[in-house]
Amino acid sequence: MQEETKQLGKGLELVIHGKKDSIFWGIDLDSIIHQRGHIAIKNNETSEEAYRGILEKIYSMRGQVYKYLGVDRDRIVELYSISPKKTFRNGIYREYKIKRKPELPIITELKGMIGKRFNNRLLMGDNIEADDYIVSLSRLKSTIVSAIDKDVSMASSTAVHDYNIRRMDEAFSERRSIEQIEQWFIYQSIIGDSTDNIKGAKGVGKKGALDLLKRTYGKPHFHQWAALFEDENDAILNMQLVRTDQYDIRKGRVELWTKEKWKY
Repeated sequence: MQEETKQLGKGLELVIHGKKDSIFWGIDLDSIIHQRGHIAIKNNETSEEAYRGILEKIYSMRGQVYKYLGVDRDRIVELYSISPKKTFRNGIYREYKIKRKPELPIITELKGMIGKRFNNRLLMGDNIEADDYIVSLSRLKSTIVSAIDKDVSMASSTAVHDYNIRRMDEAFSERRSIEQIEQWFIYQSIIGDSTDNIKGAKGVGKKGALDLLKRTYGKPHFHQWAALFEDENDAILNMQLVRTDQYDIRKGRVELWTKEKWKY
């Protein structure tokens, strides 16, 4: 299945038509916005105060990332990603994130304010999560991404900047191999994600997932993995829900994972 994405920001144009020596810096703004929004509620702050707090966070991140890259700043293209309320995952699984509370009004307001300010550098589509944009961006040749979500850090093929860590020697993780990323998706599809209401393989859990990877030396065959689920369709659905590499940033569309893409 392929699904076209309507772009709600202009950042993709910079990716497609950017200079050859550009280094793309992808920033997952979802977590920053949610963090700052909840702080604002706790401290009885206005949305304007929360908005300024987000900008201050971005400015502080620049210091670490620019120092880490050590290149001319004109080469660095900042790209910001925000998630819409619903994505392609809701289309293939109605209960996706159904247990989550409705988005707080201040979060929605902050997304609008940030989206308006950074529209020319915004990666946002009508059916794509920020995670999908950032991971897809990481597949390009010269990139770095900033995120704290494991769905991004474990699936990215470039260096990942954890913006909650102040020490330079601890804030950046090395790029992960395709094999490591694939093992993460296999593991995640089995254990599921209660926050997003992804069921995983019933009764298997973390121990069972690790056991599969251990006894197959990290390279299980499709049937060994699928046998852990209720049926093959259930296995495929869980994989499609957890994979954050199904959006092709160059083509601007979602290409759902199928069993023909199994690596081993």
